[in-house]
Amino acid sequence: TSIETVDPLNLTWSDSFNSGHSKIDKQHRELLDICVMIMKTALEPKKAEKLTSIFSQLIKNVQVHFESEEQVLREINYPDLTKHCELHQKLLLKLANILKNTPTNELLSQTIVAFIINDVVMGHLLQEDIKFFHMF
Repeated sequence: TSIETVDPLNLTWSDSFNSGHSKIDKQHRELLDICVMIMKTALEPKKAEKLTSIFSQLIKNVQVHFESEEQVLREINYPDLTKHCELHQKLLLKLANILKNTPTNELLSQTIVAFIINDVVMGHLLQEDIKFFHMF
């Protein structure tokens, strides 16, 4: 599956997303589920309060996942650990800035949704995390 073929309204887990590490795979699935919740909530009336809650959950889950993933990568002596950690920090900073500076009624703009799905979750998984899957 390439990032260009991902339909945000029908995101589903694919076995090709499995890293071979159960904790990382579980967290990746949870992040994907949150993306699906965001898209489904976007279609509901009176969604602002619920969206704020979901985005807060997303940030928390992304932070926990990145910390867990970095620990696992340290344990297996992943050679590009420093670069991978830097990517995580850049994504978290950009995500926090976007959510902090965006009014709730604009949280579902194409730019924000594309960043969350394409960069933070699916893009990072399919373009960066896949680089260490062979180590499990």
